Amino acid sequence: MTNLNVSMPEAMKEFIEAEVRTGSYSTPSEFVRDLVRDFQRRKASEGEQRLIDALLSGKPIADDPVLEAIHQKLRARVDQKLIAALNSGPAVPGEDVMARLRKKNQARGQTVK
Repeated sequence: MTNLNVSMPEAMKEFIEAEVRTGSYSTPSEFVRDLVRDFQRRKASEGEQRLIDALLSGKPIADDPVLEAIHQKLRARVDQKLIAALNSGPAVPGEDVMARLRKKNQARGQTVK
């Protein structure tokens, strides 16, 4: 592990030390590491949501080239899967599928709505 010196107002330092005294954290460093991990999770979650939004809307992520590159790779994979599904054979109406499932489950003594 490496060290990092951080300047902060006295009130923040006192707050961190109080948290350590309560036993929530064993050291001030542990407290700071936990804050950084929470921030990383939040940023990852925000990025994930932006990717989902971009995939659903079809709009690019103009302000983040890294996320946009991931978006393009995901979009290409989704498109490949959709094309493969469309080329996999004739479509079957949902009513026909449900009728077959009902018949199959009736034979087993089960019911499907």
